[in-house]
Amino acid sequence: MHLLNVAGVDTWLERLELDQMDFSVNTAPPDKLRLIYIGQGDTLPKVNGSFADEGARQLWRREHAHLLQALGNAPRLVAFDLNFPAPNDAKENQQASDEFAKAVREARTRVIVGAELNEQGLPQLIDSLKGAEWGLTQVGGLRLEHGQSKALIRRYVLARSQVPVGTPLVRQPAIPSLAVEMLLVDLSRPSTEPTSVALDTGKSELVLFSGSTELKRISCDIEPEIRNSGDRMPRLLATIPLHYPRTPEFVEEKYAQVLQRLSRVAADYRDKVVLLGARIEGEVAAEEGGELVVLAPKPDERAPAYGYQVHASVYSDLLLDTYPRRLRGVWQLLMLLVLGFLSGVGRKILPKSDVEVDTKILGKRNVPIGLLILTGVYAVIVWLFCRSAFIVFDVAYGALAVVASYFLCGSVLIRDRKIGRRGLNDSPG
Repeated sequence: MHLLNVAGVDTWLERLELDQMDFSVNTAPPDKLRLIYIGQGDTLPKVNGSFADEGARQLWRREHAHLLQALGNAPRLVAFDLNFPAPNDAKENQQASDEFAKAVREARTRVIVGAELNEQGLPQLIDSLKGAEWGLTQVGGLRLEHGQSKALIRRYVLARSQVPVGTPLVRQPAIPSLAVEMLLVDLSRPSTEPTSVALDTGKSELVLFSGSTELKRISCDIEPEIRNSGDRMPRLLATIPLHYPRTPEFVEEKYAQVLQRLSRVAADYRDKVVLLGARIEGEVAAEEGGELVVLAPKPDERAPAYGYQVHASVYSDLLLDTYPRRLRGVWQLLMLLVLGFLSGVGRKILPKSDVEVDTKILGKRNVPIGLLILTGVYAVIVWLFCRSAFIVFDVAYGALAVVASYFLCGSVLIRDRKIGRRGLNDSPG
């Protein structure tokens, strides 16, 4: 039920766990993944304004068309972490949009465009792109952590259900994120069957399909989105804890450099998965929008990422099965029972003298040495599961199980031992 997350404790501890585990070590992104980025200050010849200006940004669509034409059928797929709403009334902007849409329709490789949803739940795309494959560019959801005044992005939205919350369907059709759509297109090659995703609410999994063939299942959390009153009916979201490597190993190149060698890009990107995005400095949570994803409460704790890099990281983890997942159902209960048993036995056999410890949440407290040892054992268990199976624990509740069992179950075991000794001493010799 994540009751502790009313104060953001769960997400705070989850971020600390992911930061400490850093489980993308030894799981570098696939070699076929290539990133291309546009800086917000980048400009085009004979165009007034930089990429940060919406009017000038629409003119870059002509360059996207040139890139697709030059790539031909060389890449496995090309994805744009960019939105393509209707252009303004300027004739040149409309022509650039038409050229891009034509290049997408005639592309000899699979092309995925980015989109956001309007209040009716429909993608905000120019009419000529309505038939294109697309994915949601939204990076994730905000969470308020313990002790912080500013919400951070702590989860990645894999997909959004197409039907409102409460619809009695075990398997609900959904709209995929850009990273999931990239994975779906990559896994479904070379089939021409239509692709789709669905939320399996019974198993808490996102299911990927090519036609009627099931391609992959992704373990995830399924939760209702938070909507303001008066907005459209909320949908279910398939989410995973947001993970981004401490030291990214992506192969990246600036778009301006790619445009200067269009004659060679087909050879350079042959059989690659190409993702094109932007480095717009505004934070994704800001009212004016942006691409900057803040990963830690203090700017100097972790270098920020940009939206396209987060999509690339999630695509990589999903492809390699190194994405964070949780224990489910009976396994979660079994783990709590094992922790409780170990903790109760630990109080019986471990040292009971106290030492002062700063608990970070409850301040300084006198804690039994045995309880500290058990907490360390629990930390090792969390570390082993995370590094070997990429399982993220709800660490607060495991810790509560250890503490509660230490004092409750442990006291019962000690009392039983004392009763047994007294009964032995009282028996006739």
